[in-house]
Amino acid sequence: MLPEPVPIIRRRENLVFSNRFGELYDDEVEGPSGDRGNYLRWRWGARGVVVAARSSKGTLFVPAYRYPPGVVSLELPRGGWDVGESLEEAACRELLEESGYVGGQVTERGQIYPDTGLIENAVTVAEVLIAEPDLGVGEQRAEVMESVAEAVWLSDDDVLRKVANGELRCSISIAAFTMCRLAH
Repeated sequence: MLPEPVPIIRRRENLVFSNRFGELYDDEVEGPSGDRGNYLRWRWGARGVVVAARSSKGTLFVPAYRYPPGVVSLELPRGGWDVGESLEEAACRELLEESGYVGGQVTERGQIYPDTGLIENAVTVAEVLIAEPDLGVGEQRAEVMESVAEAVWLSDDDVLRKVANGELRCSISIAAFTMCRLAH
């Protein structure tokens, strides 16, 4: 059992930026000892989904350019969950948009927080089975602002090796992959 948290109290919510993707706050807070300070907080504008696509070939990862750190990152497909979509629709749409693969059976594996020190929202982890991974990629092309190369299938051992040697550093992908593997 985790210890009872010592609360940090939000004294004032200060919205400093907003767009269609979310809102950034610079909240005025008070700590347990009465100290005052500020805490940055991002609230996504939509629910999120991260997709662990699995097949007989392993788990599907996409090389994506990520602007904030300025690196190409090997990641599971992920993105926003549109209003009115089911989990199945959101997971299969994100998979198609980012990899070109068409998803099959979808299983919800739970929720994770991508960065508990900054991001307010949890994202849903969806495991998607792809029965015939050799059929190739459909007509859908990967997103040009993120995807930089074709998706790759990695065995569980390949994923663990890439985590251990620093080639796979995306925390949300590592957490979602782990959640799905432990479910088996």
